[in-house]
Amino acid sequence: MPLVASPTYPHPPNRGDKLRWQALLTRLGELMPLSAVFGFTPGRDVRNDVFERSFQSLQIVPVHVLRIAWTMVALQLRGQPSVFGRLATPAWRSCVLAASSPGSPVLLLGPSASAVPELPSPALLDLIDVKSRVRTVGGDRVENGLLSSELSFARRFRVVLASEDDRDWLVRHGADESRLIVIHNGVESRFFTAARRPTPGRLVFVGNFLYEPNREALTWFLRGCWPALQADRNGVSLRVVGYGADRLARREPAVEIFANVPDVLPHYEAASVAIAPLQRAMGVQNKVIEAMAAGLPVVCTSPVSRGLSDGHPAVVADERETFIAACRSLLADEARREELGTRGRDYALRSHDWKTSARLLRDVLAGTQ
Repeated sequence: MPLVASPTYPHPPNRGDKLRWQALLTRLGELMPLSAVFGFTPGRDVRNDVFERSFQSLQIVPVHVLRIAWTMVALQLRGQPSVFGRLATPAWRSCVLAASSPGSPVLLLGPSASAVPELPSPALLDLIDVKSRVRTVGGDRVENGLLSSELSFARRFRVVLASEDDRDWLVRHGADESRLIVIHNGVESRFFTAARRPTPGRLVFVGNFLYEPNREALTWFLRGCWPALQADRNGVSLRVVGYGADRLARREPAVEIFANVPDVLPHYEAASVAIAPLQRAMGVQNKVIEAMAAGLPVVCTSPVSRGLSDGHPAVVADERETFIAACRSLLADEARREELGTRGRDYALRSHDWKTSARLLRDVLAGTQ
């Protein structure tokens, strides 16, 4: 029986990695028996009975936030990237080692999980995104200290990533391609049956606005693109939706703020075009594949598009003028919006289905992939 191990409780809210693990593990538990060892920080994590029923056995290891802070400082003083270990406390590591058994694979979740001791069984490490690479409009930026660590992970573990582009990045820097596995993020099935009721002229930007690149993207759009779109006087409006959106300082005419909403789907259903103007990004932007699954055409920058699989239908524009032109063109052309919405939904169904990803993960753990 595979062991799943994470030093942080792998359930939402508000973190893309937790959304991935909750969705994958729930479906994986329907395909094969699982045991688990999870860290748990009171005041930060919230247990979920429904999620925990995915496991035949489960061990919860309390983690004090001060222990995490101390571990982070100790790693930094030793010159090591704290992202690769700050959550992995000695108590959690000991429990993972005790729960491991020869011949049973281990699935480790997140970069901090890489700090486990040597295990008696093969281990699979789900990094989701590479941390050593920041995609920008001007090209990739390398974080050298992080890159050497990630290359060492690929020698010690089989590593799971969420995008082909990140896999190719590590291969270009010396990783063995056979030790890198791509398991895509998925979309909840209800997005594929979204009831489209678009408001004419409405753009929507969805994201977690505690994440700095999302805040930067919104500022870039409001300063550089929004005045020109507003000057058209054709009823264009913008809806900003997501966790932390109420903390945004900048307010503009015809911009609505919906913060900390329980469900983003109604906001996709009510929009004409989704935008993702990020100037820098890592991994896969879930908001983009959700918008496509809901039948929305998407305008995004190249740092966002490079995280998607081949064949995606997003309109890509990096310069202000081209981004403005793309938004104008789509808002004025209903047939084009419908075409891109249909292609986007087909793309999401083909490339971002949680059930397909869970079956691939099961096959990898079972040694058949």
